[in-house]
Amino acid sequence: MKLVSIIIPVYNGEKYLQKSIDSIITQTYKDLEIIIVDDGSTDRTAVICEQYKKIDGRVKVIHKENGGIISAKKAGLKLAHGEYVTFVDGDDWIEKNMIEEMVNIQEKTGSDIVITGCVMEFDNNDHLIVRSDINPGYYEKDDLFPSQRGI
Repeated sequence: MKLVSIIIPVYNGEKYLQKSIDSIITQTYKDLEIIIVDDGSTDRTAVICEQYKKIDGRVKVIHKENGGIISAKKAGLKLAHGEYVTFVDGDDWIEKNMIEEMVNIQEKTGSDIVITGCVMEFDNNDHLIVRSDINPGYYEKDDLFPSQRGI
């Protein structure tokens, strides 16, 4: 199995973080490196991160000064060792087989990028299905980024 690094940038995410991490550590695909980047949280986020680090040996934690989501993602990337990398925000959760399905799609197609849609849930139990502007299918880099042809 190929190692998948999952980077979770989080800032003041104590309300949703446990559900997010639980959805990752219970994945059907087990060869995971889970990197939680606490971006200077002032709530109980740091405590929750450290608890999961003790519970699951795949969990690594970075505590850093607040620098924003891009800074947090970059910090996680520096620590990542996976052949594949994905991001899951600290207030998001993923389906139990999402990583397995993404790896299977990549291995079947040789794709460089696998993109998923998402469902936004609201406190009033409403939801919204969010899809990419890119139609389902398999694309070469030049199809998606024609201005970078030959780079």
